[in-house]
Amino acid sequence: MQNADDGLAVREQTPLLGAAIAGNLELVERHLEEGASVHEQMANGRTALHYAAAAGHGEMVAFLLSRGANPEVEDDDGFTPLMSAAQAGHAPVVDLLLVTGARVAHATPKGQTTLHLAAACGHAAIAEMLIAKGADPLARRDDGYNLLMAAAEGDSPRLIDLAIEQGMVVDARLESGWTALFYAAAKGNAEAVRHLLACGASPAIVDLERQRPVEIALRNGHTEVAEALSAALEVARTSPIERGFSAATAGDEAKLIEVLDELENVDQPNSEGWTMLHAACERGQLAIVRLLLDRGASIELVTPAGWTPLMLAVQDGHRDLAALLIERGAALEATDEDGQSAAMIAAFMGQTETVALLLDSGASLDARRTDGYSMLMAAAEGDHVPLIETLLGRGADANAPTATGWTALMSAAMVGAADAASALVAAGAAVDARNEAGLTALMVAIEKKQAEMVARLLDLGADPNIAESVGWTALMFAVGAGERDLAELLIERGAALNHRSFEGWTPLLQALRAKRFDFAAWLVEKGADADTTDDEGWTALMYAANAGESSLVGALLDAGAEIDKPKEDPDDATRNGWTALMSALAYGHSDVARLLIERGAAVSAQREDGYTALMAAAEGGSAAFIEELIEAGADVGAEDRYGSTALIYAAEQGHTEICRALIAHGADPAHADQQGVTAAEYAQRAGFGVIANELGGVPPSAAIPLSDKAPSDEAPSE
Repeated sequence: MQNADDGLAVREQTPLLGAAIAGNLELVERHLEEGASVHEQMANGRTALHYAAAAGHGEMVAFLLSRGANPEVEDDDGFTPLMSAAQAGHAPVVDLLLVTGARVAHATPKGQTTLHLAAACGHAAIAEMLIAKGADPLARRDDGYNLLMAAAEGDSPRLIDLAIEQGMVVDARLESGWTALFYAAAKGNAEAVRHLLACGASPAIVDLERQRPVEIALRNGHTEVAEALSAALEVARTSPIERGFSAATAGDEAKLIEVLDELENVDQPNSEGWTMLHAACERGQLAIVRLLLDRGASIELVTPAGWTPLMLAVQDGHRDLAALLIERGAALEATDEDGQSAAMIAAFMGQTETVALLLDSGASLDARRTDGYSMLMAAAEGDHVPLIETLLGRGADANAPTATGWTALMSAAMVGAADAASALVAAGAAVDARNEAGLTALMVAIEKKQAEMVARLLDLGADPNIAESVGWTALMFAVGAGERDLAELLIERGAALNHRSFEGWTPLLQALRAKRFDFAAWLVEKGADADTTDDEGWTALMYAANAGESSLVGALLDAGAEIDKPKEDPDDATRNGWTALMSALAYGHSDVARLLIERGAAVSAQREDGYTALMAAAEGGSAAFIEELIEAGADVGAEDRYGSTALIYAAEQGHTEICRALIAHGADPAHADQQGVTAAEYAQRAGFGVIANELGGVPPSAAIPLSDKAPSDEAPSE
């Protein structure tokens, strides 16, 4: 068992954790007195303090804290004991943890706070206690979930009011489209639903699946809540603003005029923050837009996402409508929350004529999004060749990059827009331009597995041997993506098979490290250097042997790999001298070891510290191969620089059968290493009582029970 005091978690249920889960304080005290660590963790990262807090065992929580338990410890999801107590509604434990140092502002990696949990579980008093202690009522989860939504989930009108008082918008939405009302409907919280409706929440909002709160309530079987929402929805539908939106989107001028005569404000937004002008522009209703503008509708009001009426008009290519808006004074350079102008949006949608209109009206050809993306990049990403030609003809720079060096050609490469790539290169785009990471368009296309684009870029003159910032070439990207067809194409076009990255990787080593063994064998067939080594001295043969890939080992040997080439690392000599045979034996790959010996591997080779293949087999648990190694000439009594023998390595790992085989071939169980410790004593220290007693050499007073730990003769898995 690992000691959590050393920063290592116990990933199994221990007696201490079991006692905490059972709520047995007496047992918890006893286990700690007997040496258990108060920091032990379950596989989910939870400690005894988590379980005590969740169960509301205040006395146990106080005791664990007095013994050094960390009130800030997190489980694997980032939950603390304070969160456990708050979620379960144990106010006294929450108070105790706060007094002893638990941080009220802690949030999980996804932004969940203790306040969210308390509110969502309906514990209003705890939520108010947390706010009084400094919890931020405006904190949001990464997806936008806030206190108002949590209060709706917890069916707490009190907390709903508190959240609204803090300035939260009653219809604030997540990316999924859900508002607080959706959460209340999903849980069947009638009180929260009524209160939210009274506070102005809209029952008409739809989520991304085009469902309203009423449908959510019905789906979950909450009939009473569904009836309340249905009634509220009917009222909303008959309101002037809803009738106005219906008329505006349908193009019904007569009905819209009736509504406008009722409304005091032509710009009154709906529950989603849109005006009737926004809705009409999105639908391309030219006559309706003219009517609304004549009635004084604001041409510059934006949606919650920052879109103007002009942006909504151009996204679907409503050119005549865009012309009307421009004539009435629409701002051409207005941008949304991502920095997109109307011209940029039109470019993304491939609206060539609309883009031309905007440019002719004064929109900037050089407009960029916040991230530096240009109209030309947008056109390239959409493979809109006529638009690309229009922009280039008006003076757009085919090579103008973003701040990170991204180009329009890379945008085309990313999505496989081959015709766009050809148009850009024909206009002077540099086919081998690199971004700040050194990536070229060819590398981008390979990463995205765009086969046609890769071929097109090579036809356009892309260099397959350019290396990016860490030395990877296009071929290495193909290997990394597992794309053999692309790799073959690159090799046919001159890609270097044995290029080394700055980390010392070749395409072959990269395939081996990624465990793409068929790919590695194919690279060897294509002529990759079979004897290549990385910067740490590990050979391709060692990687293959380590993985137990006997056919690949054979292929490497056939291609000229040096069978006994030792590991040589000038920066770290710890394992220098290691051989492929040791790699095979250390992981119990007897078939590979047998092949290597048949092909002439030296069984008596030693690392610089004296470690041998027999020691690797003994330590790794290759019981079936010990006899063959000894018959092939392995020295049973060989010692490493510390005086350890194969028997000591086997005993320390609990490999009973290997110990017996070594002794049968003359290994001395009484031999002690340079520290004076025998194999039996190492077995005893590791808890293998059976082996320790069988080997002898342990004084009777130091003998341990035979059942202390079961010996193991299983070879380790990778």
